[in-house]
Amino acid sequence: MAYIIDLTLVMQNIFFCMEVVGHRPLTRRLIKFALKTYKESAVKEAVHRDINEYVQKAGIFERVGRDKVLEKIEDLINKNRIESAEMRSLRDQVGNIDLSGEDEPWTVGSNNHGST
Repeated sequence: MAYIIDLTLVMQNIFFCMEVVGHRPLTRRLIKFALKTYKESAVKEAVHRDINEYVQKAGIFERVGRDKVLEKIEDLINKNRIESAEMRSLRDQVGNIDLSGEDEPWTVGSNNHGST
């Protein structure tokens, strides 16, 4: 559950960042920024707390039942997403995000030994 919800909300952050930077090409730096923003947000904490509560309270049959799990995933995404109006308001508050400069490479070199 957490992977699906986290990925969806990170993708939303990437979309939001693209709106703020003015639809420039997607860069690795922008993706890392969106991921870091979500990772350090109160939203991530709330989502994971809600998932843990759901797992603890749900019986084995409810957790195994695909429909109930999908309903919970949908509920948590809807509860924690940024609405379009809110996104426009935040864009005006944030202003421009400067992600200019040389971007990081998309591929990881052999000197990094697989780290990002």
